[in-house]
Amino acid sequence: MAGADKFNGFVFDGPKIDDLDLPRIGGKIGVGEDIVHGVMDTEAGGKSTDSKGRMKALYEPHVAYRNSCGAVRKKLVAAGLAYPNWKKGYPADSYPRILRAMAIDETVALLATSWGFPQVLGENFALAGYETVQDMVLDFLKDEDNQLEGMVNFIKNAGLDDELRVLEAKLKRGEKITADDARPFVRGYNGSGYAKNDYHTIFARNVNKWAKIPDTPYTPGAPVVELPDDLYDGKFHKEVEAVQKRLDELGYPEVGAVDGKWGTKSRAAILAFRADNGLPLDRAIDTALLAALMTAAKREIAPARANATVADLRAEGAKDVAAADQTQVVGAVAGGLGGISIIGKLTEQFESYGGLIKTAADAIAPVQDFLASNLWVVLVAGGAFVVWKSGALKNIRLTKHQTGNDVSL
Repeated sequence: MAGADKFNGFVFDGPKIDDLDLPRIGGKIGVGEDIVHGVMDTEAGGKSTDSKGRMKALYEPHVAYRNSCGAVRKKLVAAGLAYPNWKKGYPADSYPRILRAMAIDETVALLATSWGFPQVLGENFALAGYETVQDMVLDFLKDEDNQLEGMVNFIKNAGLDDELRVLEAKLKRGEKITADDARPFVRGYNGSGYAKNDYHTIFARNVNKWAKIPDTPYTPGAPVVELPDDLYDGKFHKEVEAVQKRLDELGYPEVGAVDGKWGTKSRAAILAFRADNGLPLDRAIDTALLAALMTAAKREIAPARANATVADLRAEGAKDVAAADQTQVVGAVAGGLGGISIIGKLTEQFESYGGLIKTAADAIAPVQDFLASNLWVVLVAGGAFVVWKSGALKNIRLTKHQTGNDVSL
């Protein structure tokens, strides 16, 4: 039918809310995400869509009755789609009734239906901030954020925000919400028949459940960041660079080079940060991650790491420590037995280790000519230098490990 086509069969394919949306939008009426979650869970199980991908909807025949008159009401009553008082026995799927009612009168059908995860009743479209019920339904279909905004607008304009702030204050004192505490809000949100469905008990239970779960880090007034869709294409992005830089500052050397390009190291550092800060273990760069990065404290160094020794690194199989150990042995032999041939072998040994160890070999190379004509010096100084340099490199490696600036073995 034409009316249903306008709503695309009520299929929802818009953006989903993220964790940061709840405290951000809930903050407009002075409540946190626990209470917002409580409303969403009580009204629609915390989901905006049904098993067929349609926006959740509940058609209420008694609401259709009070929003209709004359010939329209007679047709709805005759079709079993309207009656004066609420009755039990709603079908699991309201859409067949919604579509039949729309065929009689679209506006009445929409007014008589509760929509989305906040289950805002269509007849409350003005309190939710819309000029028509059609505008509200179409907007709810575009974005879950819009559903949350509509819910908060309704709560505020219906004068129910004070009731929620009372509950918020109790949560902040570490107290549980009781069913009796919840009655004033639930009565206003769900109507005088709320007790028949035990909504006040369910709402209190849902809020208390979420109060036990760590909240999403959120700074009120923080800007909403629009993130590009191609952050993970391996090309430079200033957003990736900013995240890498902040992770490095907070003590996550797993991030590797701060180059603005997404890779396995960036992913590893993000997962480590999320694990340390109670965020969902997702590789994604999202607004919740950005908010947490803004307020996070520097990563704590585990005592076992801070008090580690070179022997601990050696036992863990640190490759650069093993290389330094071997080079130190060679240096000791050179100091005891000496000779230009040993210095040549010593240089080759350095060449094989790469990285910091090779730096020491490069430092020796310019003086080989001198050492070749002063064998006695080679015997004493050459080996001693190598032994000293290898020990120094191991100390540098140990310091990096203890301070959390090196995650390699």
